[in-house]
Amino acid sequence: MTQTAKYGRTSLARIGTCHPDLIRVLMEAERISSIDLTVIEGLRSLARQRSLYAQGRTEPGRIVTQLDGVSRRSKHQAVSKASGEPVADDHSDAVSLAVDIGPHPLDWNDAFGFGVVYAVMMQAAKNVGVRIRAGADWDGDGDRSDQRFDDYPHFELVG
Repeated sequence: MTQTAKYGRTSLARIGTCHPDLIRVLMEAERISSIDLTVIEGLRSLARQRSLYAQGRTEPGRIVTQLDGVSRRSKHQAVSKASGEPVADDHSDAVSLAVDIGPHPLDWNDAFGFGVVYAVMMQAAKNVGVRIRAGADWDGDGDRSDQRFDDYPHFELVG
């Protein structure tokens, strides 16, 4: 089978900010995907998290996160690769336990493309034996209609 999906340079740099188990999933996703993928975000600073939280609240835009980064941390925020405990953004072994990924080229209205990414990521995780949760199905029951908050590009380690 010929590999058709490739990550670009920016996506590879963002993948490098993720936990090693998440990297394994992402590399398997690239291997099995029939479409090109783009990594939107891995590790996220506190300032970035707070900025995203402000969207749709005190700043223009739609609400994209329920986590303020302080009282409720995002899995995108820095944790120690060794311990999994929260660390400063610039800590030497800081990694993200979450990644946002979509079809390339990125089109936020491409429901089919995000559906393909969902299927690819879930299969990739299964293939490499890593448990993940998708923002498209937070409770993991396979029914995306019972969502209270959809975050289609979001995938995070469970455990």
